[in-house]
Amino acid sequence: GAAATVNGEEISRAAYNERVAQIESQYGAQLEMSGQEALLGDKEVQAQIKNVAMDELIDERLFLQAAAGAGIEIGEAAVEEELEFQKKSYPDEAAFQSDLATFGITEEELKESVKKQLTILAYARSVVPESEYAVTDAELEELYTLNYGSILESGAEGIEGLVPSLEEFTENYREQFEIQKL
Repeated sequence: GAAATVNGEEISRAAYNERVAQIESQYGAQLEMSGQEALLGDKEVQAQIKNVAMDELIDERLFLQAAAGAGIEIGEAAVEEELEFQKKSYPDEAAFQSDLATFGITEEELKESVKKQLTILAYARSVVPESEYAVTDAELEELYTLNYGSILESGAEGIEGLVPSLEEFTENYREQFEIQKL
């Protein structure tokens, strides 16, 4: 049966359970880093995870329906380009595949997810004025300093390859910060 119905379109119980598992995995990793993994067993935390999963699936379906109604389609080339960008953050293919396994998804499922994200982003950009989400150079410089300032000031040996230049940071992260504003 359906976990929910959005404008006549069903969200399957399997899709819901999969999203719950993904959120548990992501949240579990965060809790593990802070030594609080026991919270995952908490009934209230479980209820929150289930609510977030349902909200995400409903929002995603609504946005995808609106994008389809607006005639927005994302081509395979754009999906492949985004996937390649994501892969660049890994030292090699094995590390990328390992992360996919950690999150319990296949590369095909990631591609499908990327296509949905790009579709929703294209729709959001079509309805939200650019002035609402544009990230200024000053904001990027502030974020760069926030992320790398203390490392750069320390003058530590061997940081050259680890810290991008302001130009690289701006080029690689402008869109991500715009997405956050949307």
